[in-house]
Amino acid sequence: MQILINKVEFFSQLGNRPSQQDCLSPTEPTAHTSFFVVCDGVGGRDHGEIASSLVCQSFEHNLANNDCSNLKAADIVSLTNEAYKTLYKNRAVCASMATTLAFMAKTDEGMLLAHLGDSRIYQIRKGEGVVFQTKDHSLVNDLLDNGEIKPEEVKNHPKGNVITKCLFVTDDKDRYMTPTITLIRDIKPHDVFMLCTDGVYGMVDNDDLAEILTSDISLEERTKELATICRNSHDNNTAYIVEIDDIDDDGTDKKENITYTIEKPRETIKSRFFDFVRETLGFVKET
Repeated sequence: MQILINKVEFFSQLGNRPSQQDCLSPTEPTAHTSFFVVCDGVGGRDHGEIASSLVCQSFEHNLANNDCSNLKAADIVSLTNEAYKTLYKNRAVCASMATTLAFMAKTDEGMLLAHLGDSRIYQIRKGEGVVFQTKDHSLVNDLLDNGEIKPEEVKNHPKGNVITKCLFVTDDKDRYMTPTITLIRDIKPHDVFMLCTDGVYGMVDNDDLAEILTSDISLEERTKELATICRNSHDNNTAYIVEIDDIDDDGTDKKENITYTIEKPRETIKSRFFDFVRETLGFVKET
């Protein structure tokens, strides 16, 4: 499968925050860009802006001059390991800094996605709306999954700012948190992918988001419209908007998405598939 990107747009705004703790990479994307990273420093901890920047730098450094065509789920785990090591090497700055992660790479098998925390990735299709979105690693989602709260309680839950996964400072590999990794194989021309922080989706629901990002105006104008809506968000707001041009595929079989199960990151990874062992730590984001 060859995925051709039409255009990439992005924005990153302060919102109603005194400082910018979001970060994205690369900062000069083009239609030939093969990977995208968005991070949101955990505001309830010191120096979230440094954590988000370091993780973006780590991914960019380790993917430099790589077209990502052959990137696999195991490689994402390795990249995440390296990001943890980068944070630990810079622990003198702040030993408690942490950040979320949203990552997307264009591969020969589809769009390979990974996330930790509540930064999200959406896939939006004209006429269908949001056809895929990542599920936040959050306390409220855990409570919902366990039947302890109802869906209508999620939006205004008092613990809505608690995430259960992120990248943070540690040299203990047993504490490394594994991202949720999904390979999106069901892709059509003109699909739009968006990687964003919570300052974006907190300002617009899925129906409005789909209406904006699949309208008939240019991608630049669509992005400006969304950025305007998010300008006065309670939080920093950052997003990549990636529009698919065409898919070069034989079309002989129905493409189904794949979510990988991961046990734990290891220094050397020999297998592509592992059992997922869930770990939970509470990271409180600034409200």
